[in-house]
Amino acid sequence: ESSAFASRLAIIATFATALGKFINGTLVDVVGARRLLLLYGICTCCTLFVLRHVTTSNGAMVCCAAVEFCASILWPAAVVILGSHYVNETDGRFERG
Repeated sequence: ESSAFASRLAIIATFATALGKFINGTLVDVVGARRLLLLYGICTCCTLFVLRHVTTSNGAMVCCAAVEFCASILWPAAVVILGSHYVNETDGRFERG
C-alpha cells in the first residue's frame, strides 16, 4: 500500500506543479510578482499547518498538491523580479516580464 500511495502522491504533485506553472506564469504578469509571492507564501504556510493535522492519506495528498501548486510561483516570480531589476541591461541574460 505504501508504494501505491507514493506513486499516487508523485502523480498528483507533478500535476499540481504543472498546473501551477501554467496558471502562475500568466498570473505573475497580470497581478505582480511580489504580491503573489506574499500571497502564495501565506497559502503555503497555511497548507503546511493543515498538513500537520491531517489524518488521512487523501488529505495528505491534497495538502502536498497545494504546496506544490504554491511553490510553482517561485521561478516565474523570480524571472519577473530579476527582469524588473535588470531592465537597463542589454546583454539579454534576463528578460523583462
